Amino acid sequence: MTEMEHNRSCDLDNVSGRGEVYSYTKVYDAPKGFEEYVPYYVALVRLKEGPLVTTQLTDLHFVENEAGERSHPQVEIEMPVEMVTRRLKVSGDKDRGAGLWI
Repeated sequence: MTEMEHNRSCDLDNVSGRGEVYSYTKVYDAPKGFEEYVPYYVALVRLKEGPLVTTQLTDLHFVENEAGERSHPQVEIEMPVEMVTRRLKVSGDKDRGAGLWI
């Protein structure tokens, strides 16, 4: 089986939840309903099991500059991340959760 075939056949319900940042971007113009989260990071994460998944990065640690002011979090390619699930929206009686990576 090729790597591509292996990645497509990975059962995402049974992954470790661990991976590393493959690529990322900072979002300033959020879709309707998510404006309160701006700015936030979206990343491609390479799972330990091989496939790439698109996700939002959360729980990032801010860096303090020399004046003691908080600056943007440090996000790096190959930074290790771990999945958490959080409720993002409540719609009627149905909760909407999402896999997020920290």
